[in-house]
Amino acid sequence: MKTEGSSHWQRPVVALIAGLLMSCATVAGSCLDSESCCIEAHPGNPAACGLTEAEAAALIGTAAAAGAATTATLAAKNEGWKQQCIDTYVKCKSENKPLWVGDCYACLRRCEGQRQWPFALCHPR
Repeated sequence: MKTEGSSHWQRPVVALIAGLLMSCATVAGSCLDSESCCIEAHPGNPAACGLTEAEAAALIGTAAAAGAATTATLAAKNEGWKQQCIDTYVKCKSENKPLWVGDCYACLRRCEGQRQWPFALCHPR
């Protein structure tokens, strides 16, 4: 409900909030929450975010640890498809003609790009 006396301050506040959200959204891919986003937006000035140097360092350390854990998880996940590609390539080459259909090397390259073996192109008979 709109009242006469309340609209003069609402527009600047809405604009300020929108501006803050947009500035955080520009670096949102690398920050975990509003505090880490603020620290990234104001490097070397934790007071701008209402934090002390120690609090900012602890927050950045936590964010770095979370990022390292995510990277390790992704690396482990990536190893699975790579090993599957290699194992299938070895099977394809060792059992090649007449037991396998397709170009084993081309299928290995496709597997590296698609992260799964292209059984429609290279498969056992």
